[in-house]
Amino acid sequence: MNGFSALLQDAAARHGDRPALVEGERSVRYGELPELLGRIADSWQLPSTPRIALLLDNGVDAVLADLAGRWSAATVASIPPFFTPEQRSRALEDLAPDLILLPTAQAAVWPGEAKPCLGLESTSALKTESHRSRLPQAESSSACISYTSGSTGEPKGVALDESLLLQVAGSLAAAVDGLGIRKHLAALPGATLLEQVAGVYAPLLRGVTIECCALKELGYDGASGLDPLRFVRRVARSKAQSVILVPQLLEALVGVLEHTGQRMGSLTFVAVGGARVSTSLLRRAERLGLPVFEGYGMTECGSVLALNRVAAHRRGSVGRPLPHVQLRIADDGEILVAGAGHGHALASPTAKTQEALDWWPTGDLGRLDDEGFLYIEGRRRNVFITAFGRNVSPEWVESELCAEPAVSQAYVDGEALPANVAVLVPQRADCSDVQLDAAVAAANARLPSYARVGAWLRAEPFSTTNGLLTGNGRPRRDALRSRFDEAVRALGLRQTLHPRVSPVQESVSA
Repeated sequence: MNGFSALLQDAAARHGDRPALVEGERSVRYGELPELLGRIADSWQLPSTPRIALLLDNGVDAVLADLAGRWSAATVASIPPFFTPEQRSRALEDLAPDLILLPTAQAAVWPGEAKPCLGLESTSALKTESHRSRLPQAESSSACISYTSGSTGEPKGVALDESLLLQVAGSLAAAVDGLGIRKHLAALPGATLLEQVAGVYAPLLRGVTIECCALKELGYDGASGLDPLRFVRRVARSKAQSVILVPQLLEALVGVLEHTGQRMGSLTFVAVGGARVSTSLLRRAERLGLPVFEGYGMTECGSVLALNRVAAHRRGSVGRPLPHVQLRIADDGEILVAGAGHGHALASPTAKTQEALDWWPTGDLGRLDDEGFLYIEGRRRNVFITAFGRNVSPEWVESELCAEPAVSQAYVDGEALPANVAVLVPQRADCSDVQLDAAVAAANARLPSYARVGAWLRAEPFSTTNGLLTGNGRPRRDALRSRFDEAVRALGLRQTLHPRVSPVQESVSA
């Protein structure tokens, strides 16, 4: 019996009649899980140590398929739904799965014969011919291969073993112990490692009910589109006590609650991660009574490394390290990690593994205060140096800009310039330049002089379609620099040598 099987057997024994997974009228009890997962896995009739690819929307089927794979000691990879067809094909080529699980409604368009999956309501299974000999191998203990689109758009697979995933899940379960969490709403795409570990495995350790629903029902529209009102209504309807958000979803939640006067009385723990969150947005959330706790993690380390908790919370930080993690800051400000283990790249046979190192470099810049709280300052490779010789992490400035209700997206550059320049995407197409100007001025008032925006230009939305966003919604900085560099340089060089609180604006089409 592997670690996941033991976890699920124990959960079934302790929480037998409690609902483990719910979706609409569908419900699966904890006591049903071992027998159900065993039947699902046996029906696949796969060789030992198989690889399974999941191409499924959020829902009970997707969670059961993932858990059945863990139950059978398979290596499971959830392919993100926001991948383009080309990215999906490349990920499948690298993974070389023995089995692909996909929605039955889409099975007809795939080559081969996909058969309905026993125990799953709307999922079909397609067996494939493996070409694994041409690919780098994951370790035999790998339980998960987590795919992201990477900053260049090339799918990046990281292999993680089950002991690391269970270690992180155990630390997270302990972090929220005693909060009375009975239901968790899965609000992030299920292919996201953060939702898998913190939103499925950790709740299962504690007997929590996990509510699932399709991404469209949550208000998602493709990789980066969101209907904020629909999202907030779905969160309210769930009456869940916990939810995991990225900053964009927190901004949507806060914005709607501010506009409607509605409150979320059921929520007791709102975890936020995936990107830097501005202190301004955190303050707005506090005023609404939202119990927001920022955290920090990396795919290579099994997701979460640090987290604010109810009993140890400091606004602006990402909390203290989880019990299994050690952190220190290198002389150049880079965050180094020990104790968390780390995965290795699957898709890049020449990629260097860090397993021989005691301290793993994260690539992020940060600092630890005297009480052990971690503060993130940005990605090391993204830092630019102004004409005044000051180092600036663009994520810091961008998070302050995006905390303003008028700003949806922002990209900031000031490399060798006398004034930093922001490329802004307004929340609404009818947002005026006066409103954007006021938003920049408000953000500048919270920043030191060297980090302030001295000029700005407006642009069309950044998206995966125009190549300016990664699949998980992060800015693709090389592409943004290529697209806007000429306009940014021209605008930045025209400014005075003394950045001001009030910016200069110029409209430039993307």
